[in-house]
Amino acid sequence: MYNEKDIHTILKRAIQLQGEKEGFLGSAGSVEDLSLEEIEEIARESGVSAEFVRQAVIEYDGVPVDEPLLIDTGNRRITEILGFAKGEINKKTWTELIAEIEKQLKVRGSVKRRPDRLTWVENVSGIKNIFPISTPARVDISLKSGQRSIRLLKKLPFQFFLRGISLFGFGFSAFLLSLILSGQTGTNQVPPFLIISVLFALSGIGVWKLAERFRERSKQRYKDLVESLQTIVTRNHHASDHFKSPEVVIDTDLEEIVKDEERLTVKNQLRS
Repeated sequence: MYNEKDIHTILKRAIQLQGEKEGFLGSAGSVEDLSLEEIEEIARESGVSAEFVRQAVIEYDGVPVDEPLLIDTGNRRITEILGFAKGEINKKTWTELIAEIEKQLKVRGSVKRRPDRLTWVENVSGIKNIFPISTPARVDISLKSGQRSIRLLKKLPFQFFLRGISLFGFGFSAFLLSLILSGQTGTNQVPPFLIISVLFALSGIGVWKLAERFRERSKQRYKDLVESLQTIVTRNHHASDHFKSPEVVIDTDLEEIVKDEERLTVKNQLRS
């Protein structure tokens, strides 16, 4: 729980992180202790993203936030999950992270090095290159000293088959109703047509909700993956018997593993 002084400090830092030029927007008011979720709600009302609140909390507490954050991308087809962890990213940790990503997503990927982050990108080949439903998954892990942000982007399954069945149900229901309303059915046909129309409409609603449930289940699975990655980083950090500078570890061990991954990717492309 955070007191009023904590809240003021965290929100002020969150605003700075979001790139606002102004000072603290408003006041938390006369409050006692608030949870992280309550602070996020206050920030949201002030126009500050929960993502930056959590980054500010990490800086303030010096500890990771356990719960990954679902980011609103503005696109229902794309899910973005953001997690945080504290610890070094050495060769052992990165190898373990890749194994966990590929195990849970059930795909192979390649690794790319950026100045401020390491990126794992799903390998897409064959028929998957043709269809937009196969946009590759991507996991970015920051290399900032003392803090790790883990960001996963993945296109959600559209459930074409289920949604097609649902739309067929709606369409057939509308067709039967149009026959009734236009007087193209006999008086004795109206009750059964009406019943069938209602049944198809209800079936369409049920199947649509089923498709949405599958989508939500997929989002939860990706959220669980990010949480697993957080756990790996934190566990290896606590288990380390000696401490190195994160920058030294990153510049040596990770440079080597990225090169290994790139060589493996080239070999796989040549074979195919």
